[in-house]
Amino acid sequence: MFLKTVANPYTGGKPTRSVMYRPNETQTFAIDAEQLYRNPKLLNAFGRWRSLAIRALDVVAYSLILVGIAGAIYVAWWFFLPCFVANAAMLMANRKAAGEMAKSAAHESNENFFYLHDQRALWLVPEPFLEEAA
Repeated sequence: MFLKTVANPYTGGKPTRSVMYRPNETQTFAIDAEQLYRNPKLLNAFGRWRSLAIRALDVVAYSLILVGIAGAIYVAWWFFLPCFVANAAMLMANRKAAGEMAKSAAHESNENFFYLHDQRALWLVPEPFLEEAA
């Protein structure tokens, strides 16, 4: 369910949350879900609706905070707690959704794969790193 933290070679080894993509048994690639979430226009290359979908999901997630505040005022003081937890979970799911959209696009065609690589959102993960994480 959750994203893996992997060192991004394009940012000097700084860790980022990524979706793992394994096209074959010998290679594993990381797709930077954080970068794609922060800049969803990168997803427009795979379909215009994809960046719109990410932003629409964000609107739903942030509206949960407003519902929590209104509920805390009108229903019960603790009503904001489940709304806050749901907001945090949905934001994590939105990051993963951005990475999964890119993963499916990379799987569809080599052109999409190379586009992600050119945007520095996809890189090869060394096998020793994967063994240490397991």
